[in-house]
Amino acid sequence: MEAETALKNAEVSAKEAEIELQRKKQLHAFDAVVSEKIDAIVKYRFSNEKDELSDKLAELAVQIKANKYYASNDAEAKIKNKYHEALFEKYKQGILTLRAKDANYPQLEYYEQILKKTSRSKSIKKYWALIVVAAVLLIVFIIVMSVLFFD
Repeated sequence: MEAETALKNAEVSAKEAEIELQRKKQLHAFDAVVSEKIDAIVKYRFSNEKDELSDKLAELAVQIKANKYYASNDAEAKIKNKYHEALFEKYKQGILTLRAKDANYPQLEYYEQILKKTSRSKSIKKYWALIVVAAVLLIVFIIVMSVLFFD
């Protein structure tokens, strides 16, 4: 009876180890694909033509919206976030380039709004726990101060 239980436990452990190995292989393959995409983003050079630059910024804006930042610390989220960061940095670089070429370009304000919104959203996701703790402490502080001064 104990031998059967030990055998079953060994089989379960072997299956779990095999599943974990497959998961690691999948993550490694996913990371390799993402790294290739990041390399393509890094190698891209913006055009000197304002309209072509604007078109590329529009494409990058769609990519940023489609590949959101993940607040999770799991391996897959970290890999996805590397791609998001590369897109975001290239987008910022494109905005700086467009601003340098023509600070009054019609869509520049729109692109900057997307940049600010994405940055704000990413910061909130990144620091949401800290924000919640600060809000709770602020509420407790307000309650304590109101009890002390108004009683």
